[in-house]
Amino acid sequence: MNHNAKTPIKLIKTEDDYQAALSLAEALIALPSPSEEDLDRLELLSVVIEKWEIENDYTFASPN
Repeated sequence: MNHNAKTPIKLIKTEDDYQAALSLAEALIALPSPSEEDLDRLELLSVVIEKWEIENDYTFASPN
């Protein structure tokens, strides 16, 4: 799915929503000169993503 920095942020309810949220976060991170609004959107999106990961017991291997 193609996302840009203005894609609306929504609650994550499915794995597809989760993947879309990750894609949007990547698009925001990749902005060469993010605005204050872009940074606020990224912060909000990270909270939504973290909530999904906690509720769905996502675990990530820690680096050695």
